[in-house]
Amino acid sequence: MRSDLSLKDVDYIDASGAKALLTFVDHSHRSGVELDIKELPPHVENRLLALADQDQRDKLKAVLEIA
Repeated sequence: MRSDLSLKDVDYIDASGAKALLTFVDHSHRSGVELDIKELPPHVENRLLALADQDQRDKLKAVLEIA
């Protein structure tokens, strides 16, 4: 199963929103869903990478490389 997520209209993401998105990436990975995050604004990517642990960073980078 593949799922696309576009974040092009995200102007702001706080710490709780970033953590929720990282949890979503984790759960998608564990469930075998091929997640594809598209149009990720740089400020959102920076926030996600700042809050992610190393495992989450690896998963996030893999999801972004698909895009």
